Amino acid sequence: MEKISKEFLENNGYSDSSTYCDTPFIYAKERQIFNQMEIVEQLASKENCPDFKEGYVKIEPMDLTDLAGYSQDKEIDITPEFLSKFSIMLDDSDEDTEDNAIILAKNSYDGVRYFSRTKTLVVPISIINYIEKYGRIKCGIKIYNYIKGDKSIKWCRQRSIDRKFRIEFLPKFAKYRIFKDEKYLFTEINKQFVSVLYKNLPIDYVMKCTVDNEFLCYDTDLREYIGHSNCNEFKLNHLCYDIAKNGLIKPIQFKLMEDGNLLPYYSNKRLLCSLYLGFSTIPSIIILDNYKYDERLIYKNGNGYKEFNENLSPYFSKDNL
Repeated sequence: MEKISKEFLENNGYSDSSTYCDTPFIYAKERQIFNQMEIVEQLASKENCPDFKEGYVKIEPMDLTDLAGYSQDKEIDITPEFLSKFSIMLDDSDEDTEDNAIILAKNSYDGVRYFSRTKTLVVPISIINYIEKYGRIKCGIKIYNYIKGDKSIKWCRQRSIDRKFRIEFLPKFAKYRIFKDEKYLFTEINKQFVSVLYKNLPIDYVMKCTVDNEFLCYDTDLREYIGHSNCNEFKLNHLCYDIAKNGLIKPIQFKLMEDGNLLPYYSNKRLLCSLYLGFSTIPSIIILDNYKYDERLIYKNGNGYKEFNENLSPYFSKDNL
């Protein structure tokens, strides 16, 4: 992948749908269902959010290396015997077709993923059914945060991060946007009741959030940082530049977990960029819903629960989580 240039940043608007990859990126066909992300996106709409106030702040880049894990790729012949060794999570976000199975077998970002901390294998339903029909499939697996001594997948090594996460060509000052006022909602969306708090949160509290394995990773094969799905350094650099120039257009959504910690909720890239830019205050949407997040996906548990009352009371109570 080519390195980003200042000319590119100045002459191209950020696009979240772009892969920023050198070669065409082929996606599996997604299921057309109303999912949790649509609820979260509705809550972050302009109609629901409080008004913003704006200003400028000097950029003092924050080191995000401590938030990062690492990943590596392997190609493995997957059989029923291989699958029997793991805790399996089925991914049904894409249509269950043989064409999708073949596409996802070649795409380790959205295909089969292995989380070493919990020895969990995430497998698209199309690949499971392909294996049941044909007995095996050769598949690329992205392995996250491999733990020394884990014998589940052979020939992996525990590797280290050999460079810091860095964004290029940022201006000296960034435009910031925060809420003018706090706002609390208890509402129903798609037959689901949710409690929602719109509030500016201090960065020290936000930094203590829980993160999953794919939040930010150093890919030891590519020697670059990646995030969820098609998120790469080029894309993060472009988004960070866009936020510095135009401000954070959409607030950062968090799920309030049962242990009192916050978990980024379909907002990883915007949160990473906001943290890197060093914003002292983050306009946040804290959501308490009945969606059960599978804890096998978590890489690092947060420790913000210690400051729960200071930041979320009286709107939320630990006793009601």
